[in-house]
Amino acid sequence: MSDTKPRAAALATPIPTAPVGGAVVPLDAATFRWTAPPGAASFDLRVASASAPEAPVVELAGLPTTEATVADALPSGPCVWWVRREGGPWSAPAQFVAGTAADLEVVRQKEEAAADRQRLARRDAVAVEG
Repeated sequence: MSDTKPRAAALATPIPTAPVGGAVVPLDAATFRWTAPPGAASFDLRVASASAPEAPVVELAGLPTTEATVADALPSGPCVWWVRREGGPWSAPAQFVAGTAADLEVVRQKEEAAADRQRLARRDAVAVEG
């Protein structure tokens, strides 16, 4: 008799359920959810920008439930995330977008204000030198 079922259960990975499929989440707090394979007691979560998936921006280990909320830690734009039972193989990647339209407008305005401050500082520096 074969014992492939217990071995397969030990190798099973959690399945990301939200956010997936390009869903949009707010920048200030995103909740990640997944289904647990049989016997899994704790989980690891990894989140990265889609443009740099090899450089995680969030890594959480030893999560006791199938849900985790990440606050103020995501880069705006397309992202990807994975989950695994602690020490096991990572799930397939799930894609989402960090930042609602309102979030992205705030980011844009902050970037514009910073650029304006830099231009003014350079102009003032040139005026002082001249």
